[in-house]
Amino acid sequence: MNTALVSSLADAADELLAGLTRAEARETLLDHLRENHAALPAAERKRVADAVLLLLDREDFFNAVPGGDPDDNGSDDDAPDADE
Repeated sequence: MNTALVSSLADAADELLAGLTRAEARETLLDHLRENHAALPAAERKRVADAVLLLLDREDFFNAVPGGDPDDNGSDDDAPDADE
């Protein structure tokens, strides 16, 4: 498998796949691969797209809040109290 291509697509996910569901992202990746890497056989394009999605799943890409801190749990523990 073309690991450099997988890494490149995963790195570009914020621009290429922003706001898409996982299913939409898969179709977008496959379209991108068809248009930009037409020499790859269809089976290899599918493997690359699946590998990119797997990486993004591990990074919780599809559940992340855009622009949010991945370590932020949503609590306001660091916020000053109103009387401070």
